[in-house]
Amino acid sequence: MITWKQAAVLAAGALLPAGALAQEADCTEARAIWGDVKGSGSEEALLAFVEIFGTCPIYGALARDQLTGMREEMAAADEAASPDPVPDPGGARNESFTSQRALDTAGRLQVADLPPLKEPDPDSRHPELDFNDAEYDCISLAGAPGQTPYIDGVYWSELDPVLALWACSTALLDSDSPQDDVIAAYARALNKAEDWDRALDEAERAALMGNGMAMNLLGSMYRYGNGVEKDLTTALAWYEAAAERSFQLGLFNMGQFYQYGWGVEKDPDRALALYEKGASLWEVFSKEKLGLLYRDGVIVEQDISKAEDYLIEATTSGLPSAARHLAVMYENGEGAYAYDYDKALTLYAIAADKGDVEAMHNFGLMLYNGKGISPDRDSAKQIWLEAADLGHAGAQRKYGRIAHEDGDPDTAVRYYRMSAAQGDEVAQRLLKEMGVED
Repeated sequence: MITWKQAAVLAAGALLPAGALAQEADCTEARAIWGDVKGSGSEEALLAFVEIFGTCPIYGALARDQLTGMREEMAAADEAASPDPVPDPGGARNESFTSQRALDTAGRLQVADLPPLKEPDPDSRHPELDFNDAEYDCISLAGAPGQTPYIDGVYWSELDPVLALWACSTALLDSDSPQDDVIAAYARALNKAEDWDRALDEAERAALMGNGMAMNLLGSMYRYGNGVEKDLTTALAWYEAAAERSFQLGLFNMGQFYQYGWGVEKDPDRALALYEKGASLWEVFSKEKLGLLYRDGVIVEQDISKAEDYLIEATTSGLPSAARHLAVMYENGEGAYAYDYDKALTLYAIAADKGDVEAMHNFGLMLYNGKGISPDRDSAKQIWLEAADLGHAGAQRKYGRIAHEDGDPDTAVRYYRMSAAQGDEVAQRLLKEMGVED
C-alpha cells in the first residue's frame, strides 16, 4: 500500500484521497513529512497536505503560503510566455504581475514607478464593503490599524504571524483577483515572520495597485534594511507616497525623519506640522508622539495637560505604548499632577495585556513593591517571566533573582545569562557573584 509520505512527494498524478488518512493524520506527522512536501515542488502534493493537515496551525499555514507563492509564479510565467497578453477586466492583477516582471531585471520598485495618483471619487462604493469572510479575517489578523475603514487591524506587537499567514493564505487561495488590502496585509504578516523576500514582492505588488499601507511597509523595510539595503532616502519617499494615499501613519513616519534628521536635515517645525496633521486625522502614533513632546518639552513648550490629553486619546484608540507612557506619568507624578497609583496600575495592565513588554516589567515592579496595592510577589514573578520570555532584559534579571531566592539556581543562571547577553551590568555582576561565566 502506498504511504502518505510517498503520495505527498509525487510531482504529478492522482491525489491520495484525504479521507483515507484523515483519522490518522496529526500535527506531529505533518511536521515529519513537511520537508518532503515542501521540497517536492508539487502543487498536487501541497493541496493534499492542506486537505489533510490544514488544521495544524504552523504547517497548514506554511503549506498555504507556499501554495499561494507557487500559483503567483505560475501566473507570472504564463503571462511572460504570452506574446500578446489579454488584460484582466479589472486590470490590477495583470498590471501588477507585468510590472513586477520588469522589476525583476530593472531592480526593486521605486515610488517613481507608481501609476499617477488619482483623485478619489466621492460617489464610488468603498471596496472595503466587499470583503468576504476570509478577506476580513486576513485584514483583522494582519492589517494595520487605519489601513481600512470598518476593520480595526492589529498593532505590530499583537500580530501573530502564524495565524495571520494562515488567514491571508486562505484568503488569497480563494480569490482569482485578490484585493490590494488583502495582499498588503499578507505582506505585513510575511514581514513579521521575517520572510523579507516574499514580503517585499507582495508589498510591491499591492503598492502598484495603489495601496498606501503597502507603501508604508516598503518605507519601513528600507528604513531598517529588511530584505534590502538600508536606504533612508527611499524609505522617506515611500512614507510620503503612503501619506498621499491617505495612509496616515506615513505622516508620523515622515515626522520622525525630519525630527531626528534621518537622511534629511533636521526640521523640527516640519516634523511638528506632520505630527499635528496626523493627529488631526486621528492617526494614533502622531497623537502619542505629540503627547510625549508636550510631556518632555521637546520642539514645543512643555504642557503636561496637553500631554495627558494626547496620550489619553491614543490610549483610547488602543495603542499599548500610549497606555504605558500615561501610566508612567501617573506613577511618577509628572508635572503638577499628584501620584495616581490606581490609574497607573490599570494602564500598565491594559498595555501588558496587549503584549507591551516594558509595561509588563513596570507592572511587575508595582506589584512586587506594593505601589497602590498590597505586595504580590507571586504575580510579579509570573508577569516578569512572561516579559523575560519576550526578551526584556530587566525582567529576565528580576525573574532570575526571584528564582534564585526560591532555591532554583539553575533557572536563575539561565535568566541572568539572557539579561547579561543584552548588556545588563547587574545581571553580569550577579553571575560573577555566583561564580558563573556570563
